[in-house]
Amino acid sequence: MLKFTKAIAVVGVCALGAPAMAASVFIDFEEFAGGDTITAGTDVGGGLTFDRNLRIDATGLLSGPPATSGNVAFAPNATFAQGDDVMGYFSSVVSSLRLGAGDLGFDPDTVILTAFDVDMNVVGTDRFTGRAAEFLEVAGAGITSFFLEFDDVRLPAGTGSGGFDNITFEVAAVPLPASLPFLLAGLLGFGIVRQRNDNR
Repeated sequence: MLKFTKAIAVVGVCALGAPAMAASVFIDFEEFAGGDTITAGTDVGGGLTFDRNLRIDATGLLSGPPATSGNVAFAPNATFAQGDDVMGYFSSVVSSLRLGAGDLGFDPDTVILTAFDVDMNVVGTDRFTGRAAEFLEVAGAGITSFFLEFDDVRLPAGTGSGGFDNITFEVAAVPLPASLPFLLAGLLGFGIVRQRNDNR
């Protein structure tokens, strides 16, 4: 019984001393080939899925620093056959999101990244207008999804054509349950009482 008590004590100390760790995830679509289709709902890495089919471009349609890694992803649309708005969903809560995005038609687009919590409340937004791709970044507690919008500055909203690449997000650390110390203390106390009874 003494071994049981010691084991509970060691587990308790380890659990209380172990910090809740966040995990950083990076997705650059390089594991895909140009022309590949990623079906809606497919985990592209780290529990990230999209509401639409994505296609991979390897021909350099997206210009600018965020696209230097090669492949870029886009959601085909009926107007330009490329670069529609897209919604992304995380399987875990995220604390920050950064991605490169820009116009695929080499004309000025306004690109807007909006992050939401589980109740679809806006956590944060970032935007730019230009021809070349730029990085967009949002940080805040409780991000579970995001909307990436491409608007051609010459046409109505939602008519742009854009792609995206180099997605980085931080999966939020999951804190230890508040009741864990009480559970461990109870198990330790049970072990001590049991040991005393066994020694009688």
